[in-house]
Amino acid sequence: MGYPECAAALEEILHNVVGLSEENVSRGDYRILGKGTSLAVVLMQGRFREHQKSDDVRYRTVWQINVEMFVGFSVDKLTLDENIEEYRQSIMDMVDKYPTLNSTAGVVFAGIIEGDEPSLWDSPSKMWWKQTLVCEIEERNTVTYATGG
Repeated sequence: MGYPECAAALEEILHNVVGLSEENVSRGDYRILGKGTSLAVVLMQGRFREHQKSDDVRYRTVWQINVEMFVGFSVDKLTLDENIEEYRQSIMDMVDKYPTLNSTAGVVFAGIIEGDEPSLWDSPSKMWWKQTLVCEIEERNTVTYATGG
């Protein structure tokens, strides 16, 4: 498998969060912020690392996907803070329900491991509060070598 399959699986899982759907979740496409929604998520590539196992045929890759959560700035600050907390927790809870990304091949763990502080983000369509959550996905694969002829 690999990163594209892991990102697609995470995107599909996030469609199950109340308020999220195909209309306001994307992979790398900020144009969804101009669709008039008050909540959006953009998945962006993050760091990764790969470790070879000792028997020379098994590999472990750890992918990080940045889950950029956008909450529209259309209410008072107190309500906005509550909305950010609610949406963030909903995303974390949904990912926790699928620790192998709904049995995606090779995935042995997926979870939100950290997040930054919310910050103001300005787009042509409106003001947003943005918070980036980091989803870490551990994938294990077996490598087969071609035999010479």
